[in-house]
Amino acid sequence: MKPHPTTPAILAAALEPGRHTVYSEDPNHGQTYAGVRVIHPFTG
Repeated sequence: MKPHPTTPAILAAALEPGRHTVYSEDPNHGQTYAGVRVIHPFTG
């Protein structure tokens, strides 16, 4: 799946100190980008 154009900005903001998780429907669930884990909010 191709990520939404705003996904890089969201992940960049998540790189702030103390941020380790992003809840998003766009990237792959469980994927880690530069130490930030992506969680799909509707995956059970």
